[in-house]
Amino acid sequence: MNIRGWSLVVCVLAVSLVLEATPAAFGQFSDLLARVPGGANALVLIDVDAFYRSPMALRKGWKEKFATRSSEQPIILPPEATRFVLASHLDPLNNLHSDWEAAVIDLSEPLSLNLLARAEGGYIDTIGKTSVVWTPSHAYLIQLDKQLMGMVYPDDRQEAARWIERMNSTKHAPLSPYLEQAAKHLRSGG
Repeated sequence: MNIRGWSLVVCVLAVSLVLEATPAAFGQFSDLLARVPGGANALVLIDVDAFYRSPMALRKGWKEKFATRSSEQPIILPPEATRFVLASHLDPLNNLHSDWEAAVIDLSEPLSLNLLARAEGGYIDTIGKTSVVWTPSHAYLIQLDKQLMGMVYPDDRQEAARWIERMNSTKHAPLSPYLEQAAKHLRSGG
């Protein structure tokens, strides 16, 4: 399943979190949001820790089930994830087709790029000075920091290079005002 297929799964998980969790469960996302590319018109924010502590997740044993199955499936939300932000540009004139997607994932512990490459059936590459994993689902997994992973779909090398360069500079493309307001509303527990 590629990132597009997982986007639907992630949206369903986010809706489940909204329905089951307390308002405080959303946590802070500003540091992750600062890293997503500008031009996004859709966001999914998941406080993974709070999600797994939600009443439904505890009742159904989702954390344990997901950890068991994650080794058998492509990795978009690894068991080590604590917070997840997915930004995308959806084309409203083309049946909400996703032109691109980028995710930033905060991890409880570092992930090995070799392990990710094997799990995905891809290979390790370098874009600029940054190690990445190319996947057969046409995505790049990017090691942004020791415990921070990024993903970009589709696997446009030039766009990935521009995103990496923006993250390494002090200038970040801002989110649109409506997405920024929506994210602030969630962070405030509103």
